Amino acid sequence: MQYDKSFKEEALKLSDEIGVKAAAAQLGIPYYTLSGWRNNRKKYGADLYCGSGHKRMSADSVEQRIRELEKENTELKHAKGGTWFFRTTPKEIRAHQRYLFIFEKHHGKWTVKLMCRIFCVSVSGYY
Repeated sequence: MQYDKSFKEEALKLSDEIGVKAAAAQLGIPYYTLSGWRNNRKKYGADLYCGSGHKRMSADSVEQRIRELEKENTELKHAKGGTWFFRTTPKEIRAHQRYLFIFEKHHGKWTVKLMCRIFCVSVSGYY
């Protein structure tokens, strides 16, 4: 079940006042859910949750992730013997050719999951 930010904040306040077990019982939510929220608050601070309850990413971490992905894309584009893949769209290349490229070129540098996502093929089809 999804809980919004305001509910989580109120639940955390209540658990601070009357305890985790009593607050969980009063609100009708699992004890471990509320306990997990408290642990996350302790670990990440009070501003952990944004509107949907997902963990908020700082601007620095978003920019860092973008730089990492751009670097990976550049490395993939310049991989020896792999540039022809990037001159065409994935749909113009048959799936078995994409799987063969992943098998031959990934060499543990990138995960199969990442390469399959980039080449628009399923991971289960690779194996």
